[in-house]
Amino acid sequence: MPAGPSLNGQELVEDPHLLERGLYIPIELPGIGPGLAKKVAWELHPNPAGYEYGRVPTLGQDNSYVFGEVLGLQEAEITTLVEQGIIA
Repeated sequence: MPAGPSLNGQELVEDPHLLERGLYIPIELPGIGPGLAKKVAWELHPNPAGYEYGRVPTLGQDNSYVFGEVLGLQEAEITTLVEQGIIA
């Protein structure tokens, strides 16, 4: 039976084995600064999907699209939700 340690989030990003295997990549978090992101478990070369590492959306970045275009809310309704702290 395979076994290993049970690690919390901080222990995972500091684990020497996982770091050596390249499981995490450095990214820039808009408005926050540098951070780490977990890579996908597989790599395809060349990259057919054109996936860009390091591109992280900010909180609420797509609200206008999701709440406005997809769900059909008016801009005033979205503004009210933001002001009430219901959405970011």
